[in-house]
Amino acid sequence: MTPSSLPIMADIERMLRKELRISRIINPEQEVALIDDGSAESRVARILLERILRADVRCVPPTTRKRANLVRATSLERELARGLRALLERLAPVPRGAPIMATIPEAMIIEFAKRHNIRVALPAQDPVRILLERLQAAQPQTKAALRRSFDHIGRIPRSAGKRI
Repeated sequence: MTPSSLPIMADIERMLRKELRISRIINPEQEVALIDDGSAESRVARILLERILRADVRCVPPTTRKRANLVRATSLERELARGLRALLERLAPVPRGAPIMATIPEAMIIEFAKRHNIRVALPAQDPVRILLERLQAAQPQTKAALRRSFDHIGRIPRSAGKRI
């Protein structure tokens, strides 16, 4: 690990610690299962969770059903795109596992992954992500405001992907 990677690691770790403390989605007494979808987010989450919890994190396939301490790695942009897509298409998303790293910007996760030699596949450009980036360029606090709005309304209803 190079000295230049220390600030970004400290920032991401601090943000994840705060998110875990506020959301209380992980019981530190039990084994944590992380859904491994092969993304850079899941690899970064595993490194950070093992550092924070000082315990091994078990990686499970995306098809894993309900279980205690099941989490999935994501990013701020990925969660916002999922939420906006659900609102625009009037669908409720079907997430598996509680989201972690949902407050951490994708750019920080990608930078952390590159510094730790984790292969990064850039997300596909879809209309919702393009809309988000254009809104963010016009109004710099758009992502933060959307995040607070989704938190305020209690996330998006979770009704198995059915039309609302």
